[in-house]
Amino acid sequence: MKRVTAIVPLLLLSQLTFAESLSYDFVQVGFVENQMAGLEAFEQIGPEIQASITFFDSFFVKGRYRELDDSITGDNGLEHTLDESNWQYGVGYIFEVNQNTKIDASVNVGRFAIDLNNGVERQRGDSNHHSFASNIRYMLTDNIEFSGGLEWQFWEGSLEQKAYRLGAIYHYNNFSLGADYIKYSDFEACSIFARYAF
Repeated sequence: MKRVTAIVPLLLLSQLTFAESLSYDFVQVGFVENQMAGLEAFEQIGPEIQASITFFDSFFVKGRYRELDDSITGDNGLEHTLDESNWQYGVGYIFEVNQNTKIDASVNVGRFAIDLNNGVERQRGDSNHHSFASNIRYMLTDNIEFSGGLEWQFWEGSLEQKAYRLGAIYHYNNFSLGADYIKYSDFEACSIFARYAF
């Protein structure tokens, strides 16, 4: 995960022009690196797509989809693979604290599916969940944004977990480059992404 988070110092060194800051109207593509508790031998990597659009000024809808995978050679000499697909959609409200700070709150639904193959047998599992999330976004300078957030997820079978998120984005006109770190109860993920605000 050190490779992914290396972009953060670069964001802090940049001094380019002012962008449309703290926009909730955007499309975003990136790569995620994920590691699960109990499956630390795997470091899943794959693409992720996100989008958000506002309506009635302070409301927004958002969506996210990603597919991650990794493969290793097991002690039995066979290839072991781990595949994950994960999507989430939600609707939220934006609170404008001041011109440099916004807080949002959202309700979300999602689905998580995993496929583990050790070369001999295959195990598959999936689960739906719903969640409540809140984030704070702050413009440190005209084009550097820091953000943080919390999410409470409720899974099938009365399971729940919390997630903590930290992020940094460098804005240049309508384009942005950023990095996120998210720590869940049983896994953690780092991502780098490019965003276009419209």
